[in-house]
Amino acid sequence: MSDDDQPITVTFGFAPFGIGLPFVPINAPIPLIVPAHGMVRPSTIWVPPDEGDLWCFQVEISLPGLEETLRSQRNIDVGEPLEPNQPHSRPFVVHNPFDHPVTITLRLIPHFPDWGLELSDDVLPNVPPGEERVVILAVTPPAALS
Repeated sequence: MSDDDQPITVTFGFAPFGIGLPFVPINAPIPLIVPAHGMVRPSTIWVPPDEGDLWCFQVEISLPGLEETLRSQRNIDVGEPLEPNQPHSRPFVVHNPFDHPVTITLRLIPHFPDWGLELSDDVLPNVPPGEERVVILAVTPPAALS
């Protein structure tokens, strides 16, 4: 909260589900004014450019005088065909966005007990700049879904 109006710029972007993939702007940056002691709710309209039911979204907020851009990222899954005790596999791309080779280590953080989680590869050694590798995530829900 501020006693003064605050100019901000909001940019919406999307990417296919993956890791290290660049976000594509959905529209031009949107300049807004946040009123003193107030708030704004920026929005945009987006239509998927191709097939797919799993997308990543990013909202960037820039403020004058702030060196770093504020970012919020979310994954949206609109078609997960999960069945109790049945593994479901989903391939996703891991991309090296750097200008030098890197070893990429992946880790799963279970948020629900009794769910099975497995990666086809959890260490991708010496990934060259710009290279993409496919990793498969397998999820097995428990018998009792709640």
